[in-house]
Amino acid sequence: MLTRTAVILILTAAAARAESVPAPPIHTYSEWSRETLSRLPTDIPKVRIVLHHTAYPVSAADKKLTGTAGWRASVVHARRAQFLHRHIHGWKDIGYHFMIDWEGRIWQGRRVEKKGASVQSFNNGTIGVALFGNFENQHPRPEQMRALKRWLAYLVYAYKIPPTSIFGHHQFNSTQCPGRNL
Repeated sequence: MLTRTAVILILTAAAARAESVPAPPIHTYSEWSRETLSRLPTDIPKVRIVLHHTAYPVSAADKKLTGTAGWRASVVHARRAQFLHRHIHGWKDIGYHFMIDWEGRIWQGRRVEKKGASVQSFNNGTIGVALFGNFENQHPRPEQMRALKRWLAYLVYAYKIPPTSIFGHHQFNSTQCPGRNL
């Protein structure tokens, strides 16, 4: 597992060398959500990225699923996070801008130009990125970590966010998120 400092150094070096960082493929909101995008406030320009975990464990059985069955299990996980945010927390929609499943697929949450709802009192200018799983009890899969690194490199490049402005949720609020194993 790379330390925060190592990740920042790798991203800084990659951003300095790259003329452009292509966006990895993203599964759109409409591919997984049964909801319609609600009217959300537009955010200020993005200045930081905050990492999360969904805090729902991913079962060993789900991790073994491939193809359509693996896709469906990931959709269930994304919808569970959305249900928590909408119906338990009372937010207008899922709080994250992006999510990464255990196979390394990137899922769109809120549109990035909209204000997130994942870092209490620090949502302005924040891009929220969550990995599926509970990383207090589990470890992210290598596929997730590769996708996270690739996605962070893209976000740093696309939004001109310094790699030193990538944080864990716990650095802003009293929480264990994104878990000791991430």
